[in-house]
Amino acid sequence: MDNKQYIVALEIGSSKIVGAIATHSALAGVSVVAVEEESVVDCVRYGVIQNIEEVNTRVGRIIHKLENRAVVAPRKIKSLYVGVQGRSMHNYVAQVSKQFTETTITEKVIDEMKTECREIAKKQIDGFEIVGTIPRKYLVDKTETQKPVGTLGSSIDAYFNLIIAKPQVRGNIRRLMEKQQVDVNGYFVVPNCVAEAVLSNEERRLGCMLVDFGAETTTVSIYKNDVLIYLATIPVGSRNITKDITALNILEERAEEIKKSVGNANVQPSDKSVLIYDINSGDINNYVAARSGEIVANIMAQLEYAKCTVEDIPAGIIIVGGGVKLKGFADVIATQYKGKIREGNIDSVDFTNTKAQGVEYVPVVSMLCRAARVMKAGASCCSEPPSTGDATGDATTTTGSTTTTTTTPATPANGDDEKKPKKKSPGKIATLFGSIKTKVANIFEEPEEGEDEDDEEDNNDE
Repeated sequence: MDNKQYIVALEIGSSKIVGAIATHSALAGVSVVAVEEESVVDCVRYGVIQNIEEVNTRVGRIIHKLENRAVVAPRKIKSLYVGVQGRSMHNYVAQVSKQFTETTITEKVIDEMKTECREIAKKQIDGFEIVGTIPRKYLVDKTETQKPVGTLGSSIDAYFNLIIAKPQVRGNIRRLMEKQQVDVNGYFVVPNCVAEAVLSNEERRLGCMLVDFGAETTTVSIYKNDVLIYLATIPVGSRNITKDITALNILEERAEEIKKSVGNANVQPSDKSVLIYDINSGDINNYVAARSGEIVANIMAQLEYAKCTVEDIPAGIIIVGGGVKLKGFADVIATQYKGKIREGNIDSVDFTNTKAQGVEYVPVVSMLCRAARVMKAGASCCSEPPSTGDATGDATTTTGSTTTTTTTPATPANGDDEKKPKKKSPGKIATLFGSIKTKVANIFEEPEEGEDEDDEEDNNDE
C-alpha cells in the first residue's frame, strides 16, 4: 500500500464531461495521471444537466475507463469531487454588522457573521441557491482590513461574495450522483478553483479579468486588490459559432470539424481561401469572425456591469476553456482591449498524463488542486488494491485492463474436516512433510493490512 492520495474530479460541461485522477503526496505534490471524457451535446445545456439518464450513462463510462487505466487499476473509485457551474451563476454581495464592547475579534465571530449573512441573503435571492461564500472585505471600527481575526474593535462590518445559481444546477448533479455507486466529497465552484490555480498573486492584487470560454457559456471573473469583485456567466460560447456555420447547409458535427480545422476569428482580407467539403473557407470565417466579435464585446461589457474600467485590470485578461483553441480568438480580444492577454495554465502540477495540459482541461485540473488542499491526510478517492494473498488463498493479477483472480483452497485451520489417521509414531519423511505443511498454513493465515475507509466530509466554497 503506497502513501499517495488518489484524487478524482468530475467536470460537467455543455459539450463534454471530463473526469480526471491525480495522485498527491507531501513530497511530490499533485500529479495528473489520467483524464477521460464523454460528449454530452444536448444532454447538458448551458452547464445544467437536462437528461439525467443520458448523463448518468456517460459518467459511468468515464469512471469505468478511469478505473481501467494501468496507473489506477485494480483500485476502484469510491468517491470524487464535482464541479458546479452554469448559466445562472453569479456573485451577490451581502453585508452584515455586529456591535459589541471592545474585544478581540475571533474566528468564531467571523463564522457566526458568515452564517448570519447567508441566512439573511436566502430571503433576498428568491429562486437562487447559495453554492459558495467568499469574504469580500471587513471594516473594523470603520477601518478596512482583509484579516480581521486578532483585531481589537467594538464594531465590525463584513461583506461577502455569495456565489449563487438556480437550484437545479446543483440539484440535478445530486440526482445524478445518487445513481452512481460513488460518494461526493464536495461540490466546488469551478470559476473559483480556476482562479486559485491560474492567477498569480500579482494579477489578483493589481486587477485582472479571468475568462473561461466554454461551449455554451462564458464565465467572467474580475479580481482587484486580491478580492473577487464580480462574477457572471454569459449564455454564449464556441458552440454558437458552430451553429452559425451550419447555415452553410451542413450538419453541426461537420460544422464543428470545419471550425476546428480552418476556423479563424481574426481572418484578414489578404488570407487565401481554400475549399473544405466544397465550402469556401472565406464564407466559413465570415461567420466565425462575426460571432467571435460579438462574444468578445459581451465579455468586455462585463467591466461596465462591474462598475470597472480597463484601467482597473492592469494585469490583463487571462483566458481558459476549450473555446480559446479557436484560431485568432485572442487577437479579437486584442482589438477591443489593449492590455496584456495570456492563456491560463497551471504550473504547480506535474502532468504525467500530458493530455491534461491542454487549456480546455484547466477547470478539471484546478479542481484536483483544490481537492488536494482540503482532503484529509491519509484519505483517498480510490480504494486500495487487494493484497496479493488472503485467508482463502485468493490472488489478483492485472495485465493492462484485464483482471484475473485465481483461487487456491486454504489449508484447514484445525483439520476437523479431514479424517483423523490412526495414531502412530511418524517417520522421518512424515515429519519433514508435516513441517512443510505447517509453514504453508502459517503463510495463508497471515493477517492482511487494513484499509483506511474514513468518509470525506463535504467541502464547498465556504
